[in-house]
This record gives sequence, C-alpha cells and structure tokens, in this order.
Amino acid sequence: MGRKTILFDLDGTLLGMDEGAFVAKYFPLLKDAVKDIIDGDLFERSLYIALGDVVANDGRTLNSDRFWASFSAVAEKGKSDLDSTIRAFYSGAFDGARDTCWRKERAVDLIRKLEERDTRMVLATNPIFPWEATKRRLEWAGIDSSSFLFVTTMDNSSFSKPNPLYYREILSKLGSDGGSVIMVGNDAREDAYASSQAGIAPFILTDQLLNRDSLSLDGYPKGSFDEMEDFIFRFLKS
Repeated sequence: MGRKTILFDLDGTLLGMDEGAFVAKYFPLLKDAVKDIIDGDLFERSLYIALGDVVANDGRTLNSDRFWASFSAVAEKGKSDLDSTIRAFYSGAFDGARDTCWRKERAVDLIRKLEERDTRMVLATNPIFPWEATKRRLEWAGIDSSSFLFVTTMDNSSFSKPNPLYYREILSKLGSDGGSVIMVGNDAREDAYASSQAGIAPFILTDQLLNRDSLSLDGYPKGSFDEMEDFIFRFLKS
C-alpha cells in the first residue's frame, strides 16, 4: 500500500483567505508590477487566457511551459521579458494582499504535531502559481515549506485541479497508491471530487467551504477543524 501520506490544500485550509478580497487586491498589484513592460489590460487578458490553458494542461509539458507559451502567443511578450519581474513581485509587492489572509494558529500547531510524528506530508495547492508565490503564502500561514516532502507548483506539475490526473501525478511521485493517502481541503470539486476520482480519500474542511457548483457532499467525510484533526489521526492509527 505504501507509506501513509497526507495531502494538504493551502488557501482556505492551512491559510485563512477571503478569496474575493484576495483576488481584488492581487491582480491590480501584479498589473502594477509589470506596467513598465506591458499594457495592463493586455497583461490581464493574456494572464487569464494562459491560466485557463494551464488548468486544461494535458500533461505533455510542465504547467509553467504551458503558461508562457499561451501567454506569449497573446501578449507578444514572453518569459524572458516578464519572468524575473513577476518572481520579484512575489517576494515583495505581493505582500500588499496579505491583509486578505490570516494565519491559522491551529493549522500551525497541527503541522508541528504531524512533523513530530514524522508524518509524510505534501502541500497539494493548485499548481497555477510559481514557487515564489506559494512560498510567500506559506510564510503568511506561518508554516515552513520544509514541513512537506514537496510542494506542487507550476514549475513541477503537469496538471492542475480539478483534473484527477493532478492527484495521480502526485501519487506517482510518492510511489503510492491512493489507499495510503488522504487529501484535506476546503474546495468541493478541486479537493474532494477530483482526489476521490484518483482513489484518494478526501476530507472537506467546512470552515471555509468552497462549493461553487453546489455539488452534493453526501458520503464525503467533512466538518470543522476539530473533525479534520480527528479524521487525520484516525487515518494515521489505522
């Protein structure tokens, strides 16, 4: 079966986030960071198209390669023009969106307790961001990236949520089957439905539940942070 492993979502799970407020601050900040290189409206249009293509990635290339190929086809600006500026943005001006997120002390404590048990963990956050963006959000959460065996980013993944192949790619990297792995997240489609289709047992954290499609949650383990912790430790003891 393989060694037991816990996959954690980040935004809304380990990191508190007001998603609407975050998006409303994040995109203007990013547009401002690149304004001397590319027109803001063209950048935003190219970005949305490229992110859509990343979500649709079929595994033949890394998400980062798919992103830049799509982006440059629309914007006529490519990785060499923007990559260093965008990565620098995530190390600085990105903090302007920090006040739309909050540290969950209980999440920090949970990760610490799992580390003390030498639990194998993966940060299974949607890999549509570069490493620098995810590392920064982990810092906001008060969690060190070294807590995880690996962190999925656009630079090391070839699929995205809600594609079940995203989870199968993780299983392949772990050398595990789905029976030895659980997924903990707050998004009904991306975290629960998609992981279950890859043979992974999910738990849906309802504290900041995202269920845009009003999917039925019948039959899925779900509940509060207390219930999530209980689910995790029962899994580890089983």
